[in-house]
Amino acid sequence: RTLRQLADVVRTAGAPAAGERKSGSTLVPIQPNGSRIPLFLVHAAGGEVISYEPIARLLGTDQPLYGFRSPLTIQPDIRETSVPELAAAYLRELQSFYPRGPYLLGGHSFGGLVAFEMARQLSAQGANPALVLLIDTSLPGSTHRIDVSVQFSTLLRTIRSEGISFLMRRVSAKRDLWL
Repeated sequence: RTLRQLADVVRTAGAPAAGERKSGSTLVPIQPNGSRIPLFLVHAAGGEVISYEPIARLLGTDQPLYGFRSPLTIQPDIRETSVPELAAAYLRELQSFYPRGPYLLGGHSFGGLVAFEMARQLSAQGANPALVLLIDTSLPGSTHRIDVSVQFSTLLRTIRSEGISFLMRRVSAKRDLWL
């Protein structure tokens, strides 16, 4: 009856309902409520999406957030899968769950590579994602690697110059990350 009510109907018409997940799904609702366009984040190398819960808290209760966990977490006997195959599988599930877009994609570390590939495949379908968020992800296609001996010598130099305070900051940062 009012423009505001109509806007609410239009906004929620394309929003996925939390109860629509299939059992055995790799899609995990981290924070399924809210009226904004949902953000879909892909797991890092460990396969789980629990590390995205702090992001959900920071984004607030109006921002839906879903994570793609590795199929290995629910089917440990699954065969090895390439990044393009994994991205295609996640896209099928994403488009089944949230068919119309726009799509907000992202991932941490390895998940960023998969999200980038999902965005590439979406673009090939003519459905460019509205956002691709890469968190601590190497540049897709990059072959530049820092040798372990260089990393180690840099670490030793930093410890020598900054002392124990550097180590304490690193330990504290890692502890906070894991908590």
